[in-house]
Amino acid sequence: MDERRIQRRLKRITVIVVLVSALILMGGSFVASSLNNIQADAMNTQMQTEAEEYRTYILRQIDGDLQTLYTLASYLEFSETLNQKQFAKGLYESNNQNDFVRMAYFPLGKAGIRVTAELSIETNVTVDSLSETMQRVIRAAWEGESGISRIYHDSQLDEDVYGYGVPVYENGIVVGALVASHSTQLLVDILANATVLNGQGYIHLIGQEGRFLVRSQQRVVQEFTSSIYDGSYFTEENKTYMQELMAQNEGGFASFRYEGETYQVFLEPVGVNGWYLFCVNTAQGINGPMNQILVVTRIT
Repeated sequence: MDERRIQRRLKRITVIVVLVSALILMGGSFVASSLNNIQADAMNTQMQTEAEEYRTYILRQIDGDLQTLYTLASYLEFSETLNQKQFAKGLYESNNQNDFVRMAYFPLGKAGIRVTAELSIETNVTVDSLSETMQRVIRAAWEGESGISRIYHDSQLDEDVYGYGVPVYENGIVVGALVASHSTQLLVDILANATVLNGQGYIHLIGQEGRFLVRSQQRVVQEFTSSIYDGSYFTEENKTYMQELMAQNEGGFASFRYEGETYQVFLEPVGVNGWYLFCVNTAQGINGPMNQILVVTRIT
């Protein structure tokens, strides 16, 4: 009789232990899953926040450059009374006092003057002799529209540049276009900040078609590719998703695997010429302490 009671009690205790163990396992799994979600949300939020900050830096630089050109353009009508040689010298001296690598002035429908900082003064430069992207900017300025060109390679300077153009007015009428070029090194310096994603990530500048425009020196995939779609790092599903995002000028997340590691990607539209910030971080990169908590939780 006593033996039967002991057996029944043991069975009840066993059932209780199993049920309690199951509840503990379920609770532990729920906590681990919740922490995973918290980690993912924190990582995504930080990537978005930092991408927006870098987007703001770039737009602020663009606005400042355009404001500089507008300020210079407002004085040009006074310079028109000078002869071409004096005017070219004045433009050259102005170029040496700012961050532009090159400046030029093109009277409406005519050849113009182009100066290169600390290098040269050129006269009778025709618009047709310039790159197509700068021709579009100049002709737009002749029509009263300011703008920024796409990034292109300047063979004379042997570097990648992008240009600005603003109209020059006299008595309310457009009489010419003032243009200037910046080296993409300026964008490299903006995006090369060592604190990007707590030092655990990097940012490229890409075009809407996925082509690299400005590459970060700190990157995971070292192979040289012309586009983010080259190689087999992204799945076809991710490639299609990113193409759809950029076609609609929207931001979003994706991921790729490289050498056994998962990397989180965030695409942020800059709002200029279809440019995008391509932000990369490892899936575990941002929140190292959180990863330790997750590991301890799972072990417990």
